[in-house]
Amino acid sequence: MSGEIANFLGENRALVLLIAFLGDALVGGRRGLAWLPGPDGLIASIVGLFSGRLDRISRDSSTRMVRGTAVALILAAIGFFAGWAIERWAAASAPGALVIVVLIGLVIGQRYALDTTLELARRLARDRNPSEAGHYGVARWCVERMANRFADGMIANSLFFLAFGLGGLFAYRVLANLVARGAPKGVLMPESPYYRWPARLYRWITLPAGATSALAVWLAGLAVPGRPFRERRLAYGRGGFAPETIPLRLWTVRAFAETLGLALKADPDNERRDRLAAEIQWVGPKDGRARADARDVRRAAYLFAISWAVTIAILGGVALMMLRP
Repeated sequence: MSGEIANFLGENRALVLLIAFLGDALVGGRRGLAWLPGPDGLIASIVGLFSGRLDRISRDSSTRMVRGTAVALILAAIGFFAGWAIERWAAASAPGALVIVVLIGLVIGQRYALDTTLELARRLARDRNPSEAGHYGVARWCVERMANRFADGMIANSLFFLAFGLGGLFAYRVLANLVARGAPKGVLMPESPYYRWPARLYRWITLPAGATSALAVWLAGLAVPGRPFRERRLAYGRGGFAPETIPLRLWTVRAFAETLGLALKADPDNERRDRLAAEIQWVGPKDGRARADARDVRRAAYLFAISWAVTIAILGGVALMMLRP
């Protein structure tokens, strides 16, 4: 029996992922399973513990770079074998397979991201004194958050699970949390030498996810009112491969900005204009609005939800094809 379950899990990862997506959509979020401690929170805590101790400004650049690379490799290996061990254990019973579905749903966490963003939109709608630093900045951040959560949380996580199983997913989450700690916002690479090689590896291994994510948003944009479709530029266009950018973020943020007609900041917390090409100081169309508001956040949430549904539909088709004899 355990062998049959193991073979089913290994040969039908698309179906397992589809069930996790649907479960996250139905019972995830703030009123659902989000109260459960997810593996991503544990990984982020471990990454933060090591990074806080090892990435000290008092150390020279080469030492910090070596330490960051070593931490990434060691923790990624631990994450991979932990995921592999959980899969082996889960193969012994049907409840074990359910554990895998729940773990994947918690890592993906799209419903929670949607719920919290809509709550912020409601708060912004009650703001009677909008300002650049407050209202507009928060609204732009909400749109960027939707884009990044879709690209990283749904598309990248899905591709790594489909290709390498739970072990590959956990190893990827180590790298993703390292990069998120070094560059928490925006589309630019971390500046600290501690994150240099992990960020470069992350940049290259997420190129397929970035392209897939931008394509899903482009398809979803057909059903979302906003900028005329014929005027939307390709997400992979000029500046898309600039060496200081993370394409996974840049392409998806650009797809959101082009669809909604917004201008989003490439680096919200740092003005690195002297090191930025002109086309990536701001992301989006030349006539895009920088003064985003609550209405734009709701439109971004709608685009996010449609992109989510498009991905689930495609994955469902793949799962059905794999189940056919």
